[in-house]
Amino acid sequence: MRFIQHPFFERDIIGIANHIVEVTQGDTGAAYRRLDEIDALLEAIANNPASGLRLSGNLEGWLVRHGGTGNRLTIVFKGVVAWSMKRSERALPETDFRRYVRTWGGQVRSSG
Repeated sequence: MRFIQHPFFERDIIGIANHIVEVTQGDTGAAYRRLDEIDALLEAIANNPASGLRLSGNLEGWLVRHGGTGNRLTIVFKGVVAWSMKRSERALPETDFRRYVRTWGGQVRSSG
């Protein structure tokens, strides 16, 4: 499956990570775990792109899948062509958050 990201995808991922770091008083590990859950959900979608609840109305032709702890993650997608992701590949591109954490040793500041 080829992932075509919404223009705000990376911004939203960074926002999720920053929010987690903020509400956990700096627990970057919690943010990384959530990013890993997003990776796992994207990988599950790539492995079975026809699986998901089919949407109707303005979103006809799109599917939705939930995942992560408590199924609180939601990804809306359109399955096109099945593609098998290599285990060594991360589903998420390296975000600014991941670069920031790596560069500054886990000292993350909220952008808000």
